[in-house]
Amino acid sequence: MGNLAALAALTLYLAAQPAPVFPARVAAGPAEDYMPALSADGELMAFVSNRAGAPNIWLMKLAEGPLQLPRRLTSGTAGEKSPAFSPDGKWLAFVSSSTDAEGDLFLLSVTAALRGEGPPPAERLTDGATADRDPVFTADGRALIYSAADKTGGPPGLWRLNLKSRERERLTADGQNPAVSPDGRQVVFVAREGDGGGLALLDPRTGERRALLGGKGIALFPAFAGDERVVFTWYAEDSNNDGAITIDDRPALYALDLARPGAPPYPLTSTESYALFPAARGDTVYFTAREDGVVDIVSLPLAGMAPPQESAAADIARARERERYYPNRPALGILAWRAALAARGEDGAALERAGISLELSRVYEQAGLLREAETLARAVAEQFPSARREAGLASLRATLLFARRTGKSPGWLIERLAALEKEWAAAKS
Repeated sequence: MGNLAALAALTLYLAAQPAPVFPARVAAGPAEDYMPALSADGELMAFVSNRAGAPNIWLMKLAEGPLQLPRRLTSGTAGEKSPAFSPDGKWLAFVSSSTDAEGDLFLLSVTAALRGEGPPPAERLTDGATADRDPVFTADGRALIYSAADKTGGPPGLWRLNLKSRERERLTADGQNPAVSPDGRQVVFVAREGDGGGLALLDPRTGERRALLGGKGIALFPAFAGDERVVFTWYAEDSNNDGAITIDDRPALYALDLARPGAPPYPLTSTESYALFPAARGDTVYFTAREDGVVDIVSLPLAGMAPPQESAAADIARARERERYYPNRPALGILAWRAALAARGEDGAALERAGISLELSRVYEQAGLLREAETLARAVAEQFPSARREAGLASLRATLLFARRTGKSPGWLIERLAALEKEWAAAKS
């Protein structure tokens, strides 16, 4: 009887705790469905699928529920990808390899497709002189902005194609994955910086450009969520412990608030699955999830799997609860701690941010991500000297992690450092 009462009490307690928000499948099946594109009114979704053989563009209705039967829009055998709706929802641009193995831009009528007369004819917009990718419409629907590279091995840059005159204008010397804000005033794109990928903003009217995100990690596939928020895929962690962040690691979705310059990216998903090709409308983000070899399109509230809480204490409590309830799913705990840190921003209290960073370093270590744990501990020691106890503890942790990771330190030194770490932890409490 006592065991039953205890179980009942535990069940009630767990039910009262805030549960993670998990993505919901939108297009799922044995085939691979990916690269969602949404009409401006949110009623239609175009996507790429190999459900009929080669990758083609398909269309489905979302307005009456996500399980509307998809309709095939293209029938090429060489592969099509990167669909993009015009602002009025009447046209769809996409990339096809049917005429050029490296990609040309095409345009088809969504209106004709909705009449149900089979795949509508598509008009070729570019020739084989360049490898063309990533088309998006301008806000007035009169032009496409896309990335193109010459076939001599040069880097891709952004171009604008006037749909009436077919005149092309080069916008940048580098860049790919452009996205246009709903008001048409900004273009966010991936700008290459060294071996990694950063984000940049371009004013298409003046050509003025500024960096948005750089440094550690690889950012890809940015998409606007309103005029002042950008959602993107970010390879931010060395999840395979090989000493470098590459596309072999697991990415997650992040959001940047353009109204808060300098604010850190906020994590929307964990790294339990690969999160790619986001597209946002209203309060929902759609994206491609790949897990255990299955590729599907899913949706998630724009606030993410760990929405910001009202206070640092609430964020920290949620992170501890995630660790406790999901001990075999460390990515959920990492997400919650990363969210707590991002919610504090660059202007958060040093002591608060240092403490959360140390907790995140601990969770990384428990997940076996020793390089991430060590790097973060060193950053705390260097960036928060005013938080003396946390900085000292971080320095010791970094040394311990280095010794554990490299195996070069004598055992007695590791034992001594572990004892000192416990002393610092006791002093902190």
